[in-house]
Amino acid sequence: MKKTVYETKIRPFGFISILFSTLFSLVLLSIIVQLLQNGINLIAIISAFLVAFLFSFIFLLPIFGQKIVVQNKKMLVYLCGRKKWTFDLTVPHEAEFGFYYQGKLEKLLNRNRKYQSIQVKTEKQKVSFPVDFYSTKQIRTIVFILNNSLKDKFKDYRLNGQETYLINAHLVQLIYPEKPVKKKCCEFCDKEFNFDGEHVNWYATKDRKYFVCEKCFEDFKDMLKFRLLKNKK
Repeated sequence: MKKTVYETKIRPFGFISILFSTLFSLVLLSIIVQLLQNGINLIAIISAFLVAFLFSFIFLLPIFGQKIVVQNKKMLVYLCGRKKWTFDLTVPHEAEFGFYYQGKLEKLLNRNRKYQSIQVKTEKQKVSFPVDFYSTKQIRTIVFILNNSLKDKFKDYRLNGQETYLINAHLVQLIYPEKPVKKKCCEFCDKEFNFDGEHVNWYATKDRKYFVCEKCFEDFKDMLKFRLLKNKK
């Protein structure tokens, strides 16, 4: 079975951003409750709410309404519900994370201010689009797709989103007769983990959460930039 195209949808907001927004909302709620208990008028409550709303809006403004879809050999980036950027995955890209993006408002008010974003270079152009600074999975996934879309291994049926948690992973080579507490399989080919006496190496993350067989390790170690550590167990 061969995949002809990599398809996925990428979540725009990271856990930390959602956490910050939730905590800020709880703080705002407690302030409103205190204002009501102290008999403060409605205007003061509305003012506090507007200040909190503006703060949250500014914090999430660059990625408001963002959606990223990979389909039909293209990466589509939506902002505020509208398609803003399209990247053809059949041509080479060079993508990296940094502070590059400026919206129209920032260009008018402060030309020195730039948002965390991904810059994409092709032979014909160089563009950037905003991403959530705290969503490391989103950033790694986008950069991975853009930088690897032309590689043969990118179409390998074994790739099903492992880049979101295994890029730059620190792996250790397991030593016989180590066995996991629960039944484990290779994250790529679903081969069941076992030391059956054959000359087969297995690799795992330090916390033994993810396992990779020898063949998949060799096939994807360069693409996903695995880092092999010494097994101290």
